[in-house]
Parts: sequence; structure tokens; C-alpha cells
Amino acid sequence: MSLSGGHIGVVTYTSVIIGIAAVIALTFVSFHYSSFISNKLGKKEMNVITRLMGLILAVTAAGMIGAGLKGMFPVLVS
Repeated sequence: MSLSGGHIGVVTYTSVIIGIAAVIALTFVSFHYSSFISNKLGKKEMNVITRLMGLILAVTAAGMIGAGLKGMFPVLVS
């Protein structure tokens, strides 16, 4: 689904708005209960979660760098 061109109907806008509202609600709930969650988790569990989030961030960065290099140097793609 692309919102950049063509005819965009009411259903498309409604689904996008519902998706955005769901993400906002989940973010609010997770921030609201973050102190409760961190109190229930121990030090080891928080370290594991921190390392996993760092790994996810590193993988995302590597993917973005790879996409940028492919765009800059199309010869590398072949």
C-alpha cells in the first residue's frame, strides 16, 4: 500500500489512522507501566534486554548503511 500516488480512499486513511492510534496507545501503556516492569525484572534481565535492544539497533544501522552503499555504488549490487 502506497500513499504517494493514485486514488486514496477513506478506508486507506482510516486504516492508517487506526494503526497510528494503536502505536500511540501501546507506547503510552509501555511508558506508563515502565517503572512497574523494571521493578519486577531483575538486574540480569534488564542487562539482557539492554543488550538485545543494542543488537537490534546495530542490525538496523547495518541495513541502512548497506542500502546507502548500494544506492551510492550500484556496481556493488551485481
